[in-house]
Amino acid sequence: MAPPKPIYGDIVNKILGKNTRRKRMISYLCSTILGLLIVVGVVVFITWLVLRPHEPKYYVEYASYPELSLTDRILNSRMELNLSTRNPNSRISIYYYKMEGYIYYGDQRIAGSDIGPFYQGHKEVRVLQPTLTAHSVILGEDIARDLMLENSAGTLELKLKLYGHVRFKVGSWKSRHYNMKVKCDQLNVDRNKGGNSFNHRRCSVHL
Repeated sequence: MAPPKPIYGDIVNKILGKNTRRKRMISYLCSTILGLLIVVGVVVFITWLVLRPHEPKYYVEYASYPELSLTDRILNSRMELNLSTRNPNSRISIYYYKMEGYIYYGDQRIAGSDIGPFYQGHKEVRVLQPTLTAHSVILGEDIARDLMLENSAGTLELKLKLYGHVRFKVGSWKSRHYNMKVKCDQLNVDRNKGGNSFNHRRCSVHL
């Protein structure tokens, strides 16, 4: 009688075969995922190069404060501004869902108002003419004293800050929402001559 064939070798070969096929499948999946990631990265990079997105440009063209009264550290005022904003992108438009503007004297906010919403197309220049007001704003003692002295001299050094909620559009695609901050420092506004003596100022934009 012939001796029985050993079955352990067949079992081991089957297990090794299954492991080899599993490794091949895992290797194939990993290669596919890596390839897709590389393709997506290249597409995003090429899209960025083609579109070359740039932040909008903001300028203060005119500023005046036709009304300002300060009594016992309580301020009431009206500030008038002319702002120009330019979208430098040739393929990207901008939706401004919300825009707020605030005037600061030193570190204290002294006036504010809502400005938006509005839409800005490709390469479009928009002119904004907000009026920022202060109603019974209580100032700190030092701020009130310095503001009164500068106002008596005829010129105030102010800061403007804009806060916007925006989205960018390319074709039919819209980006996620971004918080935009615009800062315009050293706005020297003449009380008597108003905007006639105001120097054009460029603002910084942060997204």
